[in-house]
Amino acid sequence: MLDKILDTLLKSLENGNWLVVILVVAIAVVVNLRAILEFFERRGTRREEFVKDALKIDVVRDAARSVLEEELNYLVFKRVTGISADRALREKIKSLVDRSDGELQTFQFARARKHTTMKDGKLLIRITRSDKIEHLFNWSFAVLVAVFALLAFMLPTTVKGASFQQVAIFIGLGTLMFFFALFLVSQTTPITVAKHIKPIVERLEAIPPQDED
Repeated sequence: MLDKILDTLLKSLENGNWLVVILVVAIAVVVNLRAILEFFERRGTRREEFVKDALKIDVVRDAARSVLEEELNYLVFKRVTGISADRALREKIKSLVDRSDGELQTFQFARARKHTTMKDGKLLIRITRSDKIEHLFNWSFAVLVAVFALLAFMLPTTVKGASFQQVAIFIGLGTLMFFFALFLVSQTTPITVAKHIKPIVERLEAIPPQDED
């Protein structure tokens, strides 16, 4: 099977059939996506190690040390929670999670990060009209792409005498559209989570911490 795929790829390169080449490369990227993500994660870890090494230098003091310590806290918090947040937002998220009695979890803030903002010391969950339109578009387009993916998978069975190259193109297109549909669905997660945590956050922010039981 692998020999046929490689043979098809080489013939496509020779014949200038770039559609097949693009499909094969795209599928290879999808299959190795986890390894690619791990590569970038290792780069972030190296940055963290660099900051730790810098803090070990005795001549780094006062303001410079404070900046490095804050950078280290930022990197560690991002690695652990997936949230890019300054000190004020980090402390606010921790406070809300602790006060929620299990209703809120850190990962929810990570998923709804694009909808969170700080104002006057309080955390706000903002869902704009454009966010709602984008949410509806992503769901609608995801369903449409998924239907086309299904059709692409079914086409080889309807074409009599289809060559291996034609079958590979149909399956490749179907696979790409399927993963694209999953990607579109994943883009609806932030607003879904934001809608869920918004009333909880608003309730907690309306109650001063010292007034809670």
